[in-house]
Amino acid sequence: MTTTPSPDDPPGTSMTDAEFGALRASAALWAGTSVLITDERGRALIQRVAYRT
Repeated sequence: MTTTPSPDDPPGTSMTDAEFGALRASAALWAGTSVLITDERGRALIQRVAYRT
């Protein structure tokens, strides 16, 4: 009989790479933020990032 580990259980050596990846993805936390910075003249600061289009 096999049991499925819960997301709270640490990964064991019996997990496959695919099982470990699925477990990590299910517990992932995605966070982001937005900020608007202006000067006294009302001009906005724009930052372009290179890690996404």
